[in-house]
Amino acid sequence: MIENTETWQLDEQVRYRRLFDEGVLIHQKQAEALILSETAMTFLELCDGQRSTADIINEMSQQYEVGHDELKEDVKEFVQKLTRAGIIRAVVP
Repeated sequence: MIENTETWQLDEQVRYRRLFDEGVLIHQKQAEALILSETAMTFLELCDGQRSTADIINEMSQQYEVGHDELKEDVKEFVQKLTRAGIIRAVVP
């Protein structure tokens, strides 16, 4: 279960670049490249090791004018996928 207070950062083996309204993510450990949407790129940019899940949801809700509750479920599902893939990880205090 993803908690609102957890803070996220990219794995040290992950690199990404924003290209226009999409992005490219390279997962060096898995020798994998992914094309990401603008919203996925925004999410990764907010995974700076400082912002909690709640902070990320609030920021994206304002930026994309999406309901907080709707975005909350989408973000938590995306966090689960990215952690399983080894792209992001929780910051350990």
